[in-house]
Amino acid sequence: MAEILGISIIEIPEQDRLLASLKLVSHVESIIQVIPQQNRNYPQEYAAVNYQVGQYTKAEALNVAELAKGRKAFRNGHLNTLQIMADLATIYKKLGQLGGAEELDLLVLEKQRRLLGNNHPATLEAMFNLAITYDNQSRFEDAKKLAVTVVQGRKELLGDDHLDTIHAMQYLAIIHINLGKFAKAEKLQVVVLKNQRNFLGDSHPRTLDGMLKCGRDFVLAKCPKCPNQRMQKAKQDTKQ
Repeated sequence: MAEILGISIIEIPEQDRLLASLKLVSHVESIIQVIPQQNRNYPQEYAAVNYQVGQYTKAEALNVAELAKGRKAFRNGHLNTLQIMADLATIYKKLGQLGGAEELDLLVLEKQRRLLGNNHPATLEAMFNLAITYDNQSRFEDAKKLAVTVVQGRKELLGDDHLDTIHAMQYLAIIHINLGKFAKAEKLQVVVLKNQRNFLGDSHPRTLDGMLKCGRDFVLAKCPKCPNQRMQKAKQDTKQ
């Protein structure tokens, strides 16, 4: 029962997930006190629930404990252990612990490359996570190199219209804004918006958000006298 509640959060559409998490998390916390854990992956699912409702410290503690168990049982090369590391790195970013996030992201990427190769979807996801960390550290050139690789890899594996490809392109546009390359950001956002319309339709929240960002990037590309606004908008997008 507890596991079902935890998994149900992940299956809810992203735009509705926070509200549903807030309603269900109290039930999960109650059930975990009285029902023995039947599934060894349950702590990860419970950590995901806490992450969704913004309980990052609690999610961190759960993942740290699971990582210790995973390292003891499987060492660092087991795929489940790598997933725990990736989840923990994401939590560290939310907590502002960028050094810890970078260390884990680098380790995950190294292991994924060794186990799965450079072009595997999981390896590309690890690259994308590291690019986000570099971007948060204001290492924009390093972030751009990784993001370009992710976009190219996802285009080859998944196609231009896949949501993962679109998301990577949108983030690359944000990095271009941070680098002051507003024309490049605008061109990418135009492609992103076109693909979102084809894949999701005009009324989907992501398409509407893409319209706003595309319009914003057009204004920034034509407005050389508003650097403060440019940086503020880019930082807001990076945090999303």
